[in-house]
Amino acid sequence: MPTPTGIDIPPDLLRRLRFRAKREHRSLEDEILHCLGAGLIQQDTPERFLDRARRLRQLAHGVLRVNELESLIEHGRS
Repeated sequence: MPTPTGIDIPPDLLRRLRFRAKREHRSLEDEILHCLGAGLIQQDTPERFLDRARRLRQLAHGVLRVNELESLIEHGRS
C-alpha cells in the first residue's frame, strides 16, 4: 500500500507503523523517519564498540565467582 513517502510498505509493517505513530502522537511519515533515525543511531562501528568495551572493563572490579553471582541474584529477589 502506498504511503505518504511513496514507498510500498508490506501491510503488516504498515499496520505496526501506524499503531506506533498513533501511540507516539506522530504522523505516519514522522514515525517512519523516527524509526529510520533510531536504527541508524544504533549502528556501531567496531572502533566505537571496542572503545565502549574498554570503558566498561575499567568500571568492572574483578571477576564474579558463581557463588557471588548466585548471592547477588538471590539478594535481588528478596
